[in-house]
Amino acid sequence: MSSDTSATFDFTAIKRAGLTQSEFAAIVEVSRVTVNMWVNAAVRPHSLVAKRVSKLLGLLGDALQANLLPLPAGSHKGKEPRLKAIRSALRSAANYSASN
Repeated sequence: MSSDTSATFDFTAIKRAGLTQSEFAAIVEVSRVTVNMWVNAAVRPHSLVAKRVSKLLGLLGDALQANLLPLPAGSHKGKEPRLKAIRSALRSAANYSASN
């Protein structure tokens, strides 16, 4: 697995946001195993994915600050409604960031 050693990421935003690694993986469109390897510093995101990961981590931070994220995992019935709510919160955070 190729990696981008120049990029550093603060993956604590995933946990602070109450997202599971599986949820973050679904949003980034990679496997949960891949996210787990990133979080545990086994590998860094490939350069093709690094910009998207960086942007999403930033948006997670913005969504946290603006209190836009849905309730933690386990508080929704089913995976899909929660992922839709997370994606919606990230879009709201992107719109909020763009307007400021």
